[in-house]
Amino acid sequence: MLFFGLYWGEGSKNSERKFVFTNSDPYAILCTIKALELFGISKESVVAAVYINSSHKYRVTIVEKFWQNLLQIDKAQLRKTIFVNTKTKKVYSNTNEYYGVLRLMIKKSSKTKDFMMAGIEHIRLNLNK
Repeated sequence: MLFFGLYWGEGSKNSERKFVFTNSDPYAILCTIKALELFGISKESVVAAVYINSSHKYRVTIVEKFWQNLLQIDKAQLRKTIFVNTKTKKVYSNTNEYYGVLRLMIKKSSKTKDFMMAGIEHIRLNLNK
């Protein structure tokens, strides 16, 4: 049930028929990868995209390598990094610990998405029972 809750909060619930999970927390991403493996989805099916503030362009190689190593996927499974142009008003002391947001997608995942949505609906309908 934990996996359904995680997807309910951070997964794509729109009409697009593919599994998409987006988060900045490496542990939430790892939890999702581990759960997908339990469902028989291989890491080779994973495609990921990094979204990072444009002020971190100078760190893009480090950031991409961080996610690639965390997920243990090939470089080819990382799509082109998306730079977000948002001005930050605050200066953070932990700038080197910022790895952006990862958008995790699974190839040919309409059945996985349907399964997740059915699980979420089942939980929603049975909350008061």
